[in-house]
Amino acid sequence: MTPSDFQTPSSGRGTARLLSQHQRDLVWLTDAKGHLRAIEGPVEAMLGVTPSALRSAKHPWRRHLRADDHADALDVLENPIAHLGASGLRVCLLHTDGTEREVELHLTPRRGARGKISGVVTAARPVERRGGGNGAEHDPRAGVSSLQALFEEAFEAIFVLEPGRLAILDHNRQAERMMAAPPATLRRQTFDQLITPDDVTALRAHLAQHEAGEDPGPWRGRAVALDGRSIDIELRAAHVALTSRKVIACIVRDQSRHLGAERKVLHFEQILRSISDSTVIFDLTGAVAFANLAADRLWGMDGSEWPRLGLWDLYASRVPFEREDDRLVLEGGVDHAEGEFIIRRLDGSDRVCFTSFSLIRDQGGAPAGVAAVSRDVTGERAIQQQIIQSQKMDSIGTLAGGVAHDFNNLLGGILGYAQLIKASTERGSKVHAQSEFIEQSAIRASQLTQQLLSFSRKGKYNLRVTTLNDVVRSSLTLLEGSLPKSILLHTDLESEGCAIEADPTQIEQVILNLCINARDAMPGSGWITLRTRTRDLDAAFCRDRLGLVAGPHAELMVRDTGHGIDAETLTHIFEPFYTTKELGKGTGLGLSVVYGIVKNHGGHIDVRSTPGVGTQFFIYFPASAKPITPLEETAAAPADGGTERILIVDDEATIRELATDILETYGYQVLRADDGIEAIEVFRRNRGNIGLILLDMQMPTINGLQTYRRLREIDPQVRVILSSGYGMDRDIQEVLKEGVLAFIQKPYKIHELARAVRECLDRQLVP
Repeated sequence: MTPSDFQTPSSGRGTARLLSQHQRDLVWLTDAKGHLRAIEGPVEAMLGVTPSALRSAKHPWRRHLRADDHADALDVLENPIAHLGASGLRVCLLHTDGTEREVELHLTPRRGARGKISGVVTAARPVERRGGGNGAEHDPRAGVSSLQALFEEAFEAIFVLEPGRLAILDHNRQAERMMAAPPATLRRQTFDQLITPDDVTALRAHLAQHEAGEDPGPWRGRAVALDGRSIDIELRAAHVALTSRKVIACIVRDQSRHLGAERKVLHFEQILRSISDSTVIFDLTGAVAFANLAADRLWGMDGSEWPRLGLWDLYASRVPFEREDDRLVLEGGVDHAEGEFIIRRLDGSDRVCFTSFSLIRDQGGAPAGVAAVSRDVTGERAIQQQIIQSQKMDSIGTLAGGVAHDFNNLLGGILGYAQLIKASTERGSKVHAQSEFIEQSAIRASQLTQQLLSFSRKGKYNLRVTTLNDVVRSSLTLLEGSLPKSILLHTDLESEGCAIEADPTQIEQVILNLCINARDAMPGSGWITLRTRTRDLDAAFCRDRLGLVAGPHAELMVRDTGHGIDAETLTHIFEPFYTTKELGKGTGLGLSVVYGIVKNHGGHIDVRSTPGVGTQFFIYFPASAKPITPLEETAAAPADGGTERILIVDDEATIRELATDILETYGYQVLRADDGIEAIEVFRRNRGNIGLILLDMQMPTINGLQTYRRLREIDPQVRVILSSGYGMDRDIQEVLKEGVLAFIQKPYKIHELARAVRECLDRQLVP
């Protein structure tokens, strides 16, 4: 609130009237809701309280009215818009010490830009009583004396000037204090000598307007005190006709502190506008009073929308505020609250923000507004959710991998001995048929464990450089028999396929699983689209996708026109054994296998789905700059036996026994060890007499890799085949680079094991 908000005296009124208008009247501004917004004048002298204490009071006038005035006067003071015709009403205002002062109320409406009443300026003018109790007339000399005292002791500086030359005819003590002038010094100067040269012309033009009968309002400029200080001043002038001549009466207010505060406010506002965090300041009604550029960006606004918005328009989630007499109050009566809130952008979208709400207080300590500083954490929360999901999937994968490994060991005995029985019985016999049935059941069970291993990222894979287009084309042949004619398959392959380093068989499995899921989502008819693209992913895209690294990638999109997936189901679709299909129509491993294979290839998978419209899967594989690896096809040769001595190392007794029986069937001599330590000791005792070691990767005490390195210390030319129920993961690939000759996955198949042993025994080693 500035002084210009109040009604000022017009020109042509006398110095005493001008002075009394500013020094004796109590003037305040009430807004349209009856809230006291600003007050000037002798507040403490008339009421015994400070202006800030009066403004912060819930009902500021109730304690300052006499009981017999209370009802009518209180209604006028608290709801002045409804009583604009009450000007001239006299009431008694009570001081806190019990004394009272009769005043006359004058109400003036304050209008906005469109003429609508936005508040009321009320002036409480003390009533001067003439005459004593016996009706005697007031002594005029006493009035002159009082006016002179009021002139000398006035809080504002007062100058009486000669028109035209602007010679200083008179001034009060405050004028001397403002200008740092000894007594009588100022009367030897003209007023324009006290004004900075750049402002003199503007001052004279302002005074000329007064002389012409206009009311230009206050004049603002800069004066120079006699001690050299520069002073920001506000001057209000009136031409006064005295008995002998005309003079100019000027009331001058030192605005340096006020303007300095304004400059600080502007500087602070510039800082707020430039900071990166969104900053919005609300008044006590919840209306937006200020918003910086970061807030414009966060809420998607251009600045013009703020005036019509309030606190509750900007937040989609509950905020920690209550309303008390139409004013904002932080819950719990605190001055600060913070947390995560959902904001509602202008386009209707939501963002998650960490917001700090702080109560703003004025110099008197009364609440003046609320500042909300917000930082968009939507991306961070999305990454946190991905991390949590990834950790959950890793935990499930570890469990699934362990179960699959142990199950493979159990299946090894079942499948191996079923094959041995089958091989030793006559075709067509009942035992032969039964062993064949057991064999097929064990193979199907091993395929299930292979799916679990794929999800846990420990499945068998053989990397080579190929193009995503070639993998898609080879998948089409497999899909022909899996899709009904009512479902149309469309391909959109990039002309130059992007090279990736992958196991083509596993990528085919990804495509097959996604297409089979799409088929099941379209029981009537529909479209499946397979699309490939080369994408150069930037840091901004990868930031919201855990594990993705910026750079060139091959993108595979699989889209269907099925019934879609709801938001709740989307959070579970990659979990093993999670299925929405009917009992017996799915294992719940299809998408979990897809997830495991993609992650095992250093890729990322996104899914978007709209119920009733369809689903899209986007898969990103890192591009490879290596040359394409030609596909080598070799026919499986029949397995031959031998007489060499072979050391079988496995902590599972069933696997040791099975491998022994298989190899002895092919004529080999067999030694056995329960773990790595025993294997090292057996190898050391029989050095030179062991042709090959069949070594399990997962063992207690020391694992297969550690055992192999110790064996090489004994004999650098040792021949080793690694085996594992987990499959050929990256750890095993690293071991193969160190000199291990081959890898075979459990459960063993008789001919695969025999063929691998023979090939490794016959291989020529490079010294």
